[in-house]
Amino acid sequence: MTTFVSRQRPSLLVRIVEARFFTRGTLQPEPILLQPDIEVQFESPDCVIDVLGSVEPKHLLISGQCLTVESRELQREPSSFYMHTDVVPEELAKGFYLSPTTPRLIFLATLSRTSMDDATVQYESGKSTL
Repeated sequence: MTTFVSRQRPSLLVRIVEARFFTRGTLQPEPILLQPDIEVQFESPDCVIDVLGSVEPKHLLISGQCLTVESRELQREPSSFYMHTDVVPEELAKGFYLSPTTPRLIFLATLSRTSMDDATVQYESGKSTL
């Protein structure tokens, strides 16, 4: 798995899961089923997270607040964020197949400090460039 964050677009997080298939003679490799070994959770001791709903069956809208306790002078109140992502725990739990014809799967998440609309605009813009 590779994770990529661009300096040009720091609100965009791209994760790529890729498999390399090698053929031996005339035998074509079998597809691989990948499943997480633990449940995917959007939880953190530093954040309060709400899943607001889904835009499509495979997209989540999430809002949350984080508090960094390193310095009360720098951050006295929680910092809000908004996320639009295609990382859906229920879908990932089912697993997914990678094969020689589809060797990679790309997951996209966008974060905004201003609004859910901004996170969605960033997501749609990022999706169009992939």
